[in-house]
Amino acid sequence: MTQKRIKKLERLIKRHSGAQDARKAKRRRFLFRSIALFGLLLNRFVELLVTIPVLLFFTLPVHVVFLIRKITRGKRVFHPQTVAGANAKPLTIYTFNTPRPLLKKLALFYHVLSGQLALVGPESRKLSGGPRGQKQAYISTINPGVFSLSYVRRASKIAHEGEEAIEWEYMFKKSPVFDMLLLLRTIPAIFFQSKERIELDTLELFGLKIANMTMVEAIGAIQETITNKERRSIFFVNADCLNKIFSDRDYFQILHRENLVLPDGIGLVLAGNMLQTPLKENVNGTDMLPYLCEMAAANGYSLFLLGGRPQVAEQMAARLAEVYRVSIAGTHHGYFDRETESEKVIAAINDSGAEILLVAFGAPLQEKWISTHREQLTPNILMGVGGLFDFYSERTKRAPRWLREIGLEWVYRMLQEPGRMWRRYVIGNPLFLFRVMRWKIYPGRLSAEDSTEPVNGEPVINDAEKRKQLIERIEAATTHHPSSPRRAKMAVWRFTVGFSYFLKRLLDISVSVLMLVLLSPLFLIVAALIYREDPGPIFYSQIRVGKDGRHFVFFKFRSMVMNADKIKEELMADNESGDGVIFKMKNDPRVTRIGRFIRKFSIDELPQLVNVLKGDMSLVGPRPALPVEVAEYTLEQRKRLHITPGITCIWQVSGRSDIPFSGQVQLDMEYIQSSSFFKDIIILLKTIPAVLTGKGAY
Repeated sequence: MTQKRIKKLERLIKRHSGAQDARKAKRRRFLFRSIALFGLLLNRFVELLVTIPVLLFFTLPVHVVFLIRKITRGKRVFHPQTVAGANAKPLTIYTFNTPRPLLKKLALFYHVLSGQLALVGPESRKLSGGPRGQKQAYISTINPGVFSLSYVRRASKIAHEGEEAIEWEYMFKKSPVFDMLLLLRTIPAIFFQSKERIELDTLELFGLKIANMTMVEAIGAIQETITNKERRSIFFVNADCLNKIFSDRDYFQILHRENLVLPDGIGLVLAGNMLQTPLKENVNGTDMLPYLCEMAAANGYSLFLLGGRPQVAEQMAARLAEVYRVSIAGTHHGYFDRETESEKVIAAINDSGAEILLVAFGAPLQEKWISTHREQLTPNILMGVGGLFDFYSERTKRAPRWLREIGLEWVYRMLQEPGRMWRRYVIGNPLFLFRVMRWKIYPGRLSAEDSTEPVNGEPVINDAEKRKQLIERIEAATTHHPSSPRRAKMAVWRFTVGFSYFLKRLLDISVSVLMLVLLSPLFLIVAALIYREDPGPIFYSQIRVGKDGRHFVFFKFRSMVMNADKIKEELMADNESGDGVIFKMKNDPRVTRIGRFIRKFSIDELPQLVNVLKGDMSLVGPRPALPVEVAEYTLEQRKRLHITPGITCIWQVSGRSDIPFSGQVQLDMEYIQSSSFFKDIIILLKTIPAVLTGKGAY
């Protein structure tokens, strides 16, 4: 072969190879654009699905009321405002002319309908002529939203990172699913938002002055204290702490005279709203620690960790040093004799040269220990931090961020330790809110409960007589009802059960709506395949037995031939279910080819999401039975009807149809006796691999 021919072949190979690469690149671009377009269309569909009902049932009626107000009183309907739209272009938006935040926002749904605003997106910003940073330029590439991640965190007072950092986080988490979940989190956040716009520097509650500041201000105050070589005690109070001061005068006195008491928890957020003194932020110790460590590392300050079980402080120290590069001057566990060993511990703290001391004994022990030994301790900052060590040593898992955003971190803690925490939260939280409301009506010093002596030279308002009369009225009301304690326990039990049902129903609605939207393309494909193989109805409806024996219409994709029910009578002799109550055959001749596929992967069950949305079924629960099957139940088996039936349950993730009916009943009874919100989530997660493997499905 000549040299010339070899070169010609090489050119041909190179050209052919280049053409293949170009085709592959083109296919990849087409696929990427198709997926992106589908995501945009799906997102727009969800927006319209939510926006249109809101406009019809809320925005339009409010608009009519404001129009009448304009005619009768001359007040304008809308308040115009120019903000930065997509790509930072000027956008004039209109809100209703009212001081109420929720009503004000309703007019923005007109802009969502027109496509100028997104339902969920970055926070809308005022136009600024200054230069924009790279992060802000990227955030402004999409439409601002009516609701945002910043809005949710700001409402629950945990927007410590700052608006830009939160919006930057949102840009990388944004998806149709995340937006839908964020929209659901917006609902409780609306109730945390205060109508008041004036934020005072102090929240006065039960005779205490609680500092009202942001996380940045709190860290700045700590840094200033260390810089000025001063000493300051810092304590955090939550609803439980403030309940304790009603029975512990010493604890109240310590909090009253210390110069920095910070609010911790959603209870204080609600209290601030009730007292028309909205909190700037929920400045709790667990959220503060990362910022405290960063400040300490930047300025060369060191920390001493005191408290927790043996080895817990050491584990936390290693983690803080690794993650935040902060200097840990020393550690000591909290299991020492405070009467005889405190001097030795104080000497170790002082010898370490630490500027910041974190004490984790739990309230009020840590506050009392710090107050007793304050003059002996040399660190500039003496901070009581409660159970913080357990969180950062990873011995106790903290509630997910989304639960903290909707103010339900206390529910997570109660579920972790129900025996220890139920009284604190189920009884303590309502009691705290009652005391706040009473304080709002009868403001007075807490110390009046036990004494009329002045506190720090200030006169005390004595409301002991009012409290005594209240107790006498309560005792008189309960004298003729010896079973009052039992009724109180029953009321607590009903509240707990009712709240768990509420969580379960919230999960059912959220997941069913989300799945119906996301799986709508799959529904269309399955429907076309069913009709192509066996023309007729796409869906199969049947009467099933629900909770307490109530009948309801049950939906499935049709997986059998049209006259399947008639053929079943001829096949009863071949029933492979050992108990004879239900009918099961591995190779059922009535099942179509597409039917075998959708039954294997449980796709035929997806229309039951409509039953879940209607309330006839739940996502998790015993499978609904036919009336003829229920007629053959024993009394023990009828206990399956005590709760709402579901799409999946324990036996569906443990073998499905391979388990005999008696075994299914046993597993269903196990679920009924031990059901909980988190168990439902675990079963739903286990359902995914059970469906994908198709084991036991026929």
